[in-house]
Amino acid sequence: MNNIIIIAQNYGLSALSDQSSIHSIHSLNSIYKIGDIYCGTVDRLLPSINSAFVKLKRSNKYSSTGFIYIKDLKSTKRLRPLNNNLKIHPLYQVLVHKQKIITQVVKEMHFEKGPRVTTLIVLNGHYLKLLPLSNIIHVSTKILDIKLRNILKAIGKLIVSSSMGIIFRSNAVGISPQILLREFYLLQQHWFYISKKILVGNHVSLAYREDNLISNCIRDYYVGSSKQIILDSFEALSQFKFFIKYWSCLKSGQSLNTKINLYKTNTSFWNSNSLNFVLTNLFKNTIHLPYGGYLFLETINAMTFVDVNSGKFNSNDNSRNSILKVNLAAAHEIVYQIIIRNIAGIILIDFIDMKTQADKELLLEYLFNLLENDINNSSIIQYSRLGIVEITRKRAGKSFNNYSYYDDNKKTRLVDSSIFYSTSFVFDKITESALRK
Repeated sequence: MNNIIIIAQNYGLSALSDQSSIHSIHSLNSIYKIGDIYCGTVDRLLPSINSAFVKLKRSNKYSSTGFIYIKDLKSTKRLRPLNNNLKIHPLYQVLVHKQKIITQVVKEMHFEKGPRVTTLIVLNGHYLKLLPLSNIIHVSTKILDIKLRNILKAIGKLIVSSSMGIIFRSNAVGISPQILLREFYLLQQHWFYISKKILVGNHVSLAYREDNLISNCIRDYYVGSSKQIILDSFEALSQFKFFIKYWSCLKSGQSLNTKINLYKTNTSFWNSNSLNFVLTNLFKNTIHLPYGGYLFLETINAMTFVDVNSGKFNSNDNSRNSILKVNLAAAHEIVYQIIIRNIAGIILIDFIDMKTQADKELLLEYLFNLLENDINNSSIIQYSRLGIVEITRKRAGKSFNNYSYYDDNKKTRLVDSSIFYSTSFVFDKITESALRK
């Protein structure tokens, strides 16, 4: 994919885009971020729900604790051997009150609900991930070729020590063992630094945070086919050049083919891409659709409601095709809004009522195909008796619905993505599905 990476370092924002629309937005403005490593203490044990609360910050606020499930305590050593004769809950055999524990955030805060943490620590690299407290060797499931998977596993066995494990990312295919070994040693030295910080630090403290925006963008999103990088400062450009070398993104003798655009002023930077439209519209409840229809979107805690309305839509087609056109356009926009806002949990969609079962199945099929490109796991439930489509989406990072974006001294609520779609995005000719025959 010829992607465009937009980095607004002065605002702590980055985005992944192409020529037509922005696909995702990422921000560092959060109390807890996925990947943060905390040295905490066990605050409360809850055997009834197989979990515990871990104190992450020196504060009495509810948000200062995270929760951990017993299944996420795999790398924690047992304090005493299991004894089948004693009826001791497994949670008490692993943790005790006030015990010091090293955890990593895997789910960010959601409203008043604290972050979810795990003891399975993962340090991310460009080609691989280091598991300092585990000894497994795993290859990304995106690599389907058996021969390539076996080659990477063999390389892993050669470079990994007995006390550490690694996960090969999908872009590790075709990379020389020397580069993989170099990255492994970089991540290993990074872990030694974090370990030392934990040993000499307080019982409750932040040990590590991935807060370098440019490093994260290069590591996670940059590929050889990246078409363009848009930066907002000379400092960002300097860091970009450094991290390209640091993460070994260029093979030996290879030159940087990606076009770099550097803008000296914020005005020219915001006007050069679609990011300004996203930041000014990302929290609007009403989203306009082609043909004059619109969506009304409202999020309440862990549940999001979407109502599809025909609005001023008027067509010479028969009523059945007209309603189907609006619903298909709405489905496209809803999926975009779910991804760009990072909406998770339970999503209830009230499409315009369709009488024909074939039309409903066609809409569900189209919705399913759109969600296939979503990196977060999601599932679609069939129409309920009330005609509501139910979607569940895995929660990881914080949704943009939960906080605001600050532009200089003015509080600007970070939607309407219909402006990104070209006028060719219409459903005048609806492709017949096999379900309809």
